[in-house]
Amino acid sequence: MDSRRDKPYNNQGLFSDNFLDSPDHFPPLRGDELVAARALQGRLAALYAKAKPVVEDAKEAVCEDDLIKPALRDLLGFALDPQPPLATVEQTIVPDFALFPDDAARQSVIDMRGEDEFYAAAVGLAEAKPWKQSLNVSHAGRHPGAQLRGYLQESSVTWGVLTNGQVWRLYHREASRAGFRYYEVDLPELLAADVQDFRYFFRFFSREVFVRDDQRRNRLDGYLQGSRDYWLGLTDRLKDRVYDALTALMTGMVHGSADLGEEHLPQVHEACLVLLYRMLFALYSEARGLLPIENPG
Repeated sequence: MDSRRDKPYNNQGLFSDNFLDSPDHFPPLRGDELVAARALQGRLAALYAKAKPVVEDAKEAVCEDDLIKPALRDLLGFALDPQPPLATVEQTIVPDFALFPDDAARQSVIDMRGEDEFYAAAVGLAEAKPWKQSLNVSHAGRHPGAQLRGYLQESSVTWGVLTNGQVWRLYHREASRAGFRYYEVDLPELLAADVQDFRYFFRFFSREVFVRDDQRRNRLDGYLQGSRDYWLGLTDRLKDRVYDALTALMTGMVHGSADLGEEHLPQVHEACLVLLYRMLFALYSEARGLLPIENPG
């Protein structure tokens, strides 16, 4: 995760940042949830303190066995089915893990491994990588994000987790767009942070948020829908504000220039639109960390 970011998460277009930052829509931890988050943070910190010296220079299998599987199974609470076959038109592919809400759910479909019924019972898929492997770079001809989203598409499972043990990413089958829209956190960073920052892991990767209700929806679906609704509301308000800003720019230009009259309004309108959209582009780029605003030069 980019160390220049001032947020405890790195959201690459999967959710709305404004939704995630809103105390009304994404409130601080309280009560039993706060207690559970603190307990998980402590248990994960102990696991990482023990496993990191072993896994940071090791191969994928060691990272899986010593860190990722214990985190997913023992601490986050998933029942894991390793390397379930997934038949496609061209070949059979193998995700690292299918995630189930409990072992009873996994056992109920164990004889259907590789079939649609098996994946219909899964609440997620998980793909593991070695600690030092970047999740942004293709390895052996496969981009990790595109690989996981391919598994989601072929299996019809909605949510997927991609991790090298350090960075944990969340993908959605439809919204992740070829694997380049995701939500991620640097878990070791959050384990050393305040528990309210840790909620950006706790609320997105715990088993409870993957479990579906009677309408086959879960809390992650709710976050995604809430983000969309929040974004649409902001978009409507932004349209009004853009119109007001354009009116103010045009009024200022006309009133401040004695040479301009009513016949010049089309040119004034065009010039103000160009200025306004350049300003919006610059502000958007700053907000996304795409401009080096921290560089005094």
